[in-house]
Parts: sequence; C-alpha cells; structure tokens
Amino acid sequence: MRVYWSNGPTYLMARLYGDPIKTMEQQFGEYAALAKPRKPVELQPMDLPVLATFEDVNDPNSVRRVDPNDIAATLGPGVHWRKITIETTNEPITIGIEKKLPWLTKLAPVQHLDGGILGYFDGQPNYTFANSLQTYDFKRD
Repeated sequence: MRVYWSNGPTYLMARLYGDPIKTMEQQFGEYAALAKPRKPVELQPMDLPVLATFEDVNDPNSVRRVDPNDIAATLGPGVHWRKITIETTNEPITIGIEKKLPWLTKLAPVQHLDGGILGYFDGQPNYTFANSLQTYDFKRD
C-alpha cells in the first residue's frame, strides 16, 4: 500500500507507529497526539513524499522529479540512500525556504511553477512536472 502525503502525514505516522489508520475526519482531532515526540522510524522509498530538485534554483520551471527508487538517475552517479528516518520532536519548524527559492514569494499561492494557473488535472495537454506543482507545495502558512 502506498501512503500518499497529500492525504496528510497522519496516515503515514499512523501506519509507521502502529496506530490504526482512521478516516480524515477522525484524524483532525488527533494532530496534537501525533505530533508528540516519538522515536525515529526508518522509512522505505515508497513512504517518501514527492521529491524534487531544481537545475537552477532561480528558475521554478527547472524543477525535476526525483525517483526515490533511482535517485542517481536525477542527482548523479554514486548518489544513493543509506537510511531515511522520520521523527517528531519539540524543535521549532524550519523556516526560510524563501531564501533558497527567492521566486517563491513572487508567484501567487495557487500558481504552478511553470507560470500557469491550470494544472494537468484540468485537461492541459502539455503536462510537465513544473505544471503539477504549486507554490503551496513548498510553503504553507
């Protein structure tokens, strides 16, 4: 079973920590409980969210999807996973992605990285990975 992060990380956390997977409605009341500090758990590539890299961090349209089962194909020979873990902590959320992706604040919150408004799911015939991602995928207020 593939766990999709778009359904919320609670599905993944529930599966990894042995809690029964519940409906989305039931989970809304449990976010605080899921956020409590827990020991690290090793992930498999199928558990990862969509991974992306930029050929040019100044160009949002240069985004490329990283295949979690073959990261060397995108990131170069010799690049491989050793171990991937997830852990909840009391540390503050990391902020400042706008410094690494300066274009992020210049695009509308629902604008796709290729500059379009409509995504591939809206019937656009020329699908690109950049057209499937929005600024919302990188930062949520």
